[in-house]
Amino acid sequence: MQQPPTSRIDEFDSKLRCTARRQSRMNYNQGKRLSYLLYAFNLVISARKGEFETGYEKGGQTREHVQLAKTLGVAKLLVVVNKMDEHTVNWSKERYDEIESKMTPFLKSSGYNVKKDVQFLPIAGLAGLNMKARIDKSIYPWWNGPCLFEALDRIEVPLRDPKGPFR
Repeated sequence: MQQPPTSRIDEFDSKLRCTARRQSRMNYNQGKRLSYLLYAFNLVISARKGEFETGYEKGGQTREHVQLAKTLGVAKLLVVVNKMDEHTVNWSKERYDEIESKMTPFLKSSGYNVKKDVQFLPIAGLAGLNMKARIDKSIYPWWNGPCLFEALDRIEVPLRDPKGPFR
């Protein structure tokens, strides 16, 4: 068995990226060839009123991305709730809890063990809040969890046999 790499997420200069547009599905299909490398997946969703609902509705891209991740064999899911600083959200615990309560049953029905394999995390991506460092408790005293980079660093990558099957 080969030891997993010990690099921290903030030491990387480039990232494999697939955008949320429907035209990007080809990137996902090409990514199937690399699916043996996938272990964790960041699902970035918007907390802005209307945007989350549009993506989450039946046939929405949020649901599609969860199903693609599961199909590709992604074991761990980090649900990043973005735009928490947006004026209609304003770091609202109620909005965060609403999104988590709507997503949880769907994630379970998609085959994820929500308690073990899924973590929800609030951020403000444009401002960079709760990404590399934890945000001040005066902004959102209700959050006791890690920042994005801490959450990524805590994901344990399993040992894999490089000569074994991809999955």
